[in-house]
Amino acid sequence: MLIPKLRPDAEIIVSRFIGHFMRSAGKDKVVIGISGGLDSAVVAKLCSDVLGNRNIICLALPYGKGSIAEADALRLGKELDLDIEVKDIAPMMGLLETSLNVSDLSDLGNLKARTRMLVLYTIASKNNALVVGTGNKSELLTGYFTKFGDGASDFLPIGDIYKTQVFELAGRIGIPDHFIEKAPSADLQKGQTDEADLGMTYAQLDRILHGFELNLSTDSIAGKLSLDLKMVEEVQQRMIRNIHKRETPQIPKLGVRTIGIDWRDGWN
Repeated sequence: MLIPKLRPDAEIIVSRFIGHFMRSAGKDKVVIGISGGLDSAVVAKLCSDVLGNRNIICLALPYGKGSIAEADALRLGKELDLDIEVKDIAPMMGLLETSLNVSDLSDLGNLKARTRMLVLYTIASKNNALVVGTGNKSELLTGYFTKFGDGASDFLPIGDIYKTQVFELAGRIGIPDHFIEKAPSADLQKGQTDEADLGMTYAQLDRILHGFELNLSTDSIAGKLSLDLKMVEEVQQRMIRNIHKRETPQIPKLGVRTIGIDWRDGWN
């Protein structure tokens, strides 16, 4: 009950979206951060199928050499016939940690994510490319990303696909089992996993989120899923607390039409 279903034509819709977005922007290349996880694997495969491998610039951005994430990123490159360039962000991070006096683990995690995005956008600018994001619907709704870090991108191909649906899509498009079975992790701290951070499984989270998508009350969702009401309410509060991470910066209305309020860009 309340299991979000992946549309049979999801791959077609996302592929057409990628092609249309790139044509509208007048670009033919994308830059993507390959984390060694499932989301970036799925996005890389979808983009390469639409744009061709030569137009996909893939970067693995480990914090220190020889990590499991780096090894998985290189493995993915071999599996999908993609060139993966490895850039260690540790030297950059060292300078920032010292100059900004950062030591808190949470702050360090956010700094890693923002450093990685700084690299991606710099490479994109040098190659007249766009940065493609890898965030999924579960992460976007709960704010499980770093603002101006992994939450920054020019477009999000799987942004309307829940994490549990990403697993299904991955199987459809031929992502190797290793990446599908790997425990999801943001790779910001050693031993960190998404589900441990969230305090629940993605199966539970996505069913709760789908309930809110259907405009059900917290009581109704808890009852239908046989979950503690407090768990459902916590997800609701996560969504509310992180609205600012999903929206463009707020602007006071002065003009006839205002960006983010009633100005809609519909040139195409």
